[in-house]
Amino acid sequence: MTKTRRLPIFLEVIFLALLALFYASHTLILSEFPKLYSTAIAPRLQTDALLQGKISLSPEPFGLPHNFIWAGENGMQQNWGMGVPFLRLPFEWLSGKCGLGPFPDRLILLFYLFLTLLVLSLALRTAVESLGMDAYGRIGIFIRFYLIIWVLFCPPMAGLAEKLRVYEETIFYGCLYAYVLLSLLMVYLIRPSSRLFIGLCLASGLAWVIRPTLLAYGTATFAVAFVQACRNKAGRILIWGLVAFCTGLLVELWLNHLRFGSMMQFGYLNTYADDFVEYIQQFGYPFAHEPLLRAFKELMGALFFNYAWISPTIRFRSRRLMLFNISHLIVMGTGFMVLLLWPAVAAFRKKYLPTGLPVLKTAGFILSWGALSFLFFAFFYLRWSALCGRYLAEVVPAYNAMLIALVMLGCGWIMSWAKEKDKIFLIIFLMYTGLIFYFNDSPIFDEAPRFHEATDKNGVQQQLRSFAKDIAFRADLPESFSCGRSYPHPGLARQFEGWDISKSCSVNALTLLFLPSSDCLSLSYTVPLPYRRLPVRVKRGFTFLKLVDTKVGTLKEGEASVTQRFCSRKAASNKPAMYLIAWVDPDHLNRHDRPAKLQQVSVDELMCRLR
Repeated sequence: MTKTRRLPIFLEVIFLALLALFYASHTLILSEFPKLYSTAIAPRLQTDALLQGKISLSPEPFGLPHNFIWAGENGMQQNWGMGVPFLRLPFEWLSGKCGLGPFPDRLILLFYLFLTLLVLSLALRTAVESLGMDAYGRIGIFIRFYLIIWVLFCPPMAGLAEKLRVYEETIFYGCLYAYVLLSLLMVYLIRPSSRLFIGLCLASGLAWVIRPTLLAYGTATFAVAFVQACRNKAGRILIWGLVAFCTGLLVELWLNHLRFGSMMQFGYLNTYADDFVEYIQQFGYPFAHEPLLRAFKELMGALFFNYAWISPTIRFRSRRLMLFNISHLIVMGTGFMVLLLWPAVAAFRKKYLPTGLPVLKTAGFILSWGALSFLFFAFFYLRWSALCGRYLAEVVPAYNAMLIALVMLGCGWIMSWAKEKDKIFLIIFLMYTGLIFYFNDSPIFDEAPRFHEATDKNGVQQQLRSFAKDIAFRADLPESFSCGRSYPHPGLARQFEGWDISKSCSVNALTLLFLPSSDCLSLSYTVPLPYRRLPVRVKRGFTFLKLVDTKVGTLKEGEASVTQRFCSRKAASNKPAMYLIAWVDPDHLNRHDRPAKLQQVSVDELMCRLR
C-alpha cells in the first residue's frame, strides 16, 4: 500500500475510535464515569470460574441469587450463555496477571464496539471499491460512514445501549457478533477466499454460544456462504466448511452438557424470580395455541407500531424498548420485494447497470441473509412464551443488512447513468438518507429515564465478597417444612417461592422448594368437594416426575383429601434438589385465579390446602 493510502486508513481508525467513544459517552456504556462496572456480576463470576478451570459457579445452591440456576450435580450456573464470559476472558486474565483486580465491564464492551465498527468499515470499503468508486473519495467516505452511523444509531441498537442492564448488554454483544458475521460475509462474497470461508463457517457455528437465538444469523451466514462457495466450485473446501460449522455447533452442545447435564438444555429456565414467568417457561403457556393471524398481528405491532395490537392471551410482555417504526417497515418490505422479484432485478441490472461490479451481483445474497434471519426470529417469537423489546432488538442486524444491500444497489444504479456523478449522486442520496433519518426515533439523545446498573471498583469488589460469603455458608436442608413455622435458609433466596409459609399458607400457580433429593415425592392436599382432579405436575430440576399413584378420601365435611405420588426413573443425586410444583393447567392459567392454602411439605409428604 502506498504512503498516500496509509494516512486515510489511520484517520479512519481514529475516526471510528472517536465515534465509538462518542456513542459510549452518550449512552450508559460510559456516561456514568467512573462507574465502569456492571452491578450484575454473573458474567464476571463465570469468567473467574473459567480462569480457575471450572464451569459451575458453586458446587452448592447456597448463595443462589436472582437469575442463577441450580443444575443439581452440575452445580450453580449463571443463566446466560458462555459467549460473553469467553469474550471477557483475555481482559480479566491480563488484569489478574498485572495485579489490577477486576477489569471494567464497560471498557470491554467499548473495545468490542470499536472492533465491530472497524470490521464493518473494512467490509463497506470492499463493497464501495467493488462499485468502482474510491473508498476514500468524498462519495465513498459518505456512503460508508452514513451506513456505519445508521447501524450504530438505529433505534433498537441505541435503545439497548440506553437501558444497559445485564439483559440488554448480552443482546448488545449478540448484535455486535451478528454485524461481524455480516461484514465477513460481505468480504467473502466480493473477494472469495478458502481460509475466509472456513473461518466464516466456524464463526457461524459458534454464534449461539452468546445466545441461542443467534443461531439465526449463524445459519443464514453459513447457508449464504455455502451457496456462494458452490457457485465458485470450491470442491473440498465445502466439506471443510461444513465440518467447521458443525464444530461450532458442537461446542455449544458440549457446553450445555457440562452446565446442565443435557445438550439441548440452554439454561433459559427460572429466568426471573417471578412464579408466573417460571410457570410458563417450565410447564407451558396459553400463547402456544394462539391463532396464527392474531399472533402475527401482535408481533408486527410490537416491531413496527410501538406495541399495538397486543393479544388478550396471557404471555410475558415487556415494552421497555423502542423498536422500529413505519419507515423501517417500508425499507424492509422493499428488501423483501426486491428479493422476490430478483430475476427481474437481475435482468434490469444486466441491461442498465455496468458489468463487472461484484457487489451488485452479491446484493441478492445480502438481502437473503437479512430475510432468512428476520424470518427465523419472526417464526420463533410468533409463539414464544415471552415478547420483550430487548429480545426483538436482535432483529436489527437483519434489517440493516437489507438497508446496506438496497443502498449498494441504488448507488450502482446512480453511478451508471449520472453525468455529473458527484452532484447528482449527493443530492439524490442525501434526500434518501434524510427521509430515513427524519423517521429515525433513536432514543440516544432523548430525556427518557435510564436504568442505572453500574458501580465503581469498590462496589463490585464488595459484591464479590458478599457472594463468596454466601456460597461459603453450608447448612443441611430440613427433611420437612410446616406452615406457620420459621426455617433458616441463608443464601437460598428463592426458597418457598410461590408459597406464603409463615402466614396465610397460600400458594400461587407454581411453588418452588429446595429439598434433599429423592426418587419420589408424595403430595397430600385438601380440596373442596365435589372433587375434580387438579392438574398437579412436579419437576425435579430439569426432569419431570411421573404420577404413579392417586388416593382420594374425605377429610371433613365439604373437603376431600388427595394423596399423589410422583417418581422419576432418573435416580436422585446426593445434591439438594429444586422441586417445582405446578397447581394449575397452562390452558387455564390466570394470574387472578390461583390455588391457595398450603400447609405442610416434606420429602415424603407435601400437605396443602386449596380453595
